[in-house]
Amino acid sequence: MGNKERVAVLIVEKEFAGLEAISDFVQRMCSQEKIGFKKTWELMLSIDEICSTLITCSYNDGQFIRVIWVSSENKVHVKIEENGSPFNPLKNFDEEDAIYGLGPQIIETMVDEAKYERENNFNCILITKKIRKK
Repeated sequence: MGNKERVAVLIVEKEFAGLEAISDFVQRMCSQEKIGFKKTWELMLSIDEICSTLITCSYNDGQFIRVIWVSSENKVHVKIEENGSPFNPLKNFDEEDAIYGLGPQIIETMVDEAKYERENNFNCILITKKIRKK
């Protein structure tokens, strides 16, 4: 008992203008969950990096990005779905693919778990972050 989950969903067009709405959404959810500044910043940075990479580097056939937030007493799970061709933004790229930057390494240090799956013709990235209530 007392293990309540909060679920929220945001859908934006797959374009850079949608990043602000995603950032606002994450900030609002973190505020509602009373997540501290550092953990909020780490979630925002990780989610922004994933979504920016999807917009910049994935094939242009996807039209939207869906962000699904599920929080419990001590964890946040964020699932980012994109309806384009198969593309894993968590892949560690070599020097020839330097355009991708340090995203995978940044994400790896900011969250407790990050994984990619291809599910029902969607690119799905699931990140998990442990949180402590104040």
